[in-house]
Amino acid sequence: MFSWLVCLVMILGGILWRPLGLPKDGYWNFLGGAFVLLIIISAATRKRTLRKLAIKLLTEQQKIVEAGQNLHPADPADFPHLDLNFYRKTQDFFTGHGYMLLGDFRLEAPSPQSDPRCFIRVMAAPDGSSLVQVYQPRPSWKATAGLKLFGSTPRKYGDTIELNAEFNDGTFLELSNCPAVESLSQPPGCRVYVMPIATPPEKLCEEFRKLTDGYSASHPGIVALPVSDRTGFLAFHARRAARSAEYRRSIGYITREELLRNGAKQPLADQLYQEIQKLQKEIVREELP
Repeated sequence: MFSWLVCLVMILGGILWRPLGLPKDGYWNFLGGAFVLLIIISAATRKRTLRKLAIKLLTEQQKIVEAGQNLHPADPADFPHLDLNFYRKTQDFFTGHGYMLLGDFRLEAPSPQSDPRCFIRVMAAPDGSSLVQVYQPRPSWKATAGLKLFGSTPRKYGDTIELNAEFNDGTFLELSNCPAVESLSQPPGCRVYVMPIATPPEKLCEEFRKLTDGYSASHPGIVALPVSDRTGFLAFHARRAARSAEYRRSIGYITREELLRNGAKQPLADQLYQEIQKLQKEIVREELP
């Protein structure tokens, strides 16, 4: 606001200086002073904007982690804005290969990055050794516009197929065709692999089988924990979510590398991360007795 006022004064000064009979040399001194003031105001405004953005990012990440990822039974009819044909076709493919439909779920998370109600269809392999989760992330227009405003490139989303397996040594294996999965660092013991959005289901199955077979072969005696019903899936989901939440807290909720992977340019990522670190130190000081 003040920057625009200074610019307006500079323009008016240029127009009215001579008609007002003011000395010619004084105009350049006035212009130089106004320009310096404009630089100072711009720098101060940018610093305030960066701090507000840092507060927003940190607060949102804390809210997402601490609120947890809550799953509830869902009805596809409540999601008419999604491509339900994608869910049907994907289900037909997997059930045609012996997978069992475990149910439809609604994931509710206080995330400003996407639709707060994500519809997920879950299936299990015939022997329960792996799971398939099918969903369609929908980034909010506010999140996309905000990234573009700060010169960032929004992550790509699409029709997502995610395959999961949990082993009895606590390791999670995941394969997804959603590039946005790579935007966040993963906890120790969680091995996440990503393929292109357009990868067909049969290719995803083939690659995931190689991953699980390879892990079992290199870890004798380690086997996948079977999941064969809704209760088993909810327990699996709770364990995976708890692992992620514990890790997010340990790294301070967000890292500089994650800012870069989410599309922030180098200078902005560095400045934002510095502000986030300052905020975290301030929070720690306030919590000390």
